[in-house]
Amino acid sequence: MVSGEIGRVTGCGLAKNLGDILPRWTVLRLVALLFVANTINIGANLAAMGAAAQLSTGTPALPFTIGFAAISVTLQTFVSYAPTLDT
Repeated sequence: MVSGEIGRVTGCGLAKNLGDILPRWTVLRLVALLFVANTINIGANLAAMGAAAQLSTGTPALPFTIGFAAISVTLQTFVSYAPTLDT
């Protein structure tokens, strides 16, 4: 929430704001660490979804995990985030 608030107030992302006060190499390392942490977190979430599907159906979790990842990537690629204003 703090990162979002900083972005709303300054109009820039967190990395840009950190780059204004920290050396470039520090910001690059922080961004790389955040990327790794987010990648691991997404993988853990997908694996948990596959495990939950395995508990529900009794079939192996791996196909479910791959399916959930494919559905997620497809939706993020082809579905618009823009709100629809139906009046």
